[in-house]
Amino acid sequence: MNSNELISQAEQMLEKNQYSDAAKFFQQAALTRLPSASHLMNWSVAQEQAQLTALKEVAGKYPASLECHLGVISQLFRMGLQGQAAVYCTHLLGSFPDLTDELQIRLLRFRAAQSCGKHEHVVEDFLKIWQAQLDRRPLNRLRSRLLLDIATTNDVRLLPVFEELEQNQNVSTQVRDFLSAKRKEIKLLQELMK
Repeated sequence: MNSNELISQAEQMLEKNQYSDAAKFFQQAALTRLPSASHLMNWSVAQEQAQLTALKEVAGKYPASLECHLGVISQLFRMGLQGQAAVYCTHLLGSFPDLTDELQIRLLRFRAAQSCGKHEHVVEDFLKIWQAQLDRRPLNRLRSRLLLDIATTNDVRLLPVFEELEQNQNVSTQVRDFLSAKRKEIKLLQELMK
């Protein structure tokens, strides 16, 4: 097949959701002539989707393996599909009886929800992680990741979330002060950008 036929075949495979085959055809086409930007983008999409499909298949075969599900979530993050990652995490909650596993899923959903504006999950997951009763070491690790995620954001959509968490009396005064300072910082940045 010449490069045009290979690209045509790859695009047909892509339309049929046969991502692995599409990626192979895009690769073969790229090796026969200099690929266009569109060709490279479609090849990348096919590879990412093939990887996601494979990871979901493995997670389906081993539904009790948190590691397999974490692979799917990581791939969704790499693909910029935080909304789908949040939904996937929501489906996983309750599937793992170990509190450490649940909190790890909640931290991932917190990150995904924070990125895509699912504020109800941000508040719920923050409070679940913050109020959890767990061994000190893993809990401190989860809490520090949670605070670091908040410290590094500048998303104005999160202002109402921070305000809601500031009002929650189940959160320590220090954390409420931290959230208040972060909210003020974001507001100040917003003013500077006008």
